[in-house]
Amino acid sequence: NVLLFNYRGVGDSSWGSVCGSAGLGHLMRMWSMPAAAGLQLDAWTAFQFLLDGLQVPADKVCIVGHSMGGAVAAQLLARHASLHSALCCSRTFAYMSCIAAQLAPLFLGVEPTSCKAKLLMKVTNGLVIVSGWQHRSAVNFRRVKGNKWLWVER
Repeated sequence: NVLLFNYRGVGDSSWGSVCGSAGLGHLMRMWSMPAAAGLQLDAWTAFQFLLDGLQVPADKVCIVGHSMGGAVAAQLLARHASLHSALCCSRTFAYMSCIAAQLAPLFLGVEPTSCKAKLLMKVTNGLVIVSGWQHRSAVNFRRVKGNKWLWVER
């Protein structure tokens, strides 16, 4: 059995009308980013539905997350390690700040070896940490008590 869900504002999920306008609600969804805490809440809600709503034992659950979903899943199971659920992470990063810092110069068209790129990488790294988006997947992965799998592509 499989339970799939979209995080708020992602995929087919939608936000309500704003000031009576569905179009304005859609535009606000396009230009907004869900808070990191909201992603955790969405994942926990789906997990709780399995445990409480469907009465699935925690040790029979394997949470699979791809990229950011893997980081969220690792954090969720690290916080609730006593549940002994399994974790499978597909193409998940070790630390969000490292990925953001490496991609920032490429995204902005800055030569990766330049002084400008090095400064941009330091600023990006700091912004990710200060904003609360620093997902520490490597640390969280070690804290998960259930079976664990990593899927890495080169």
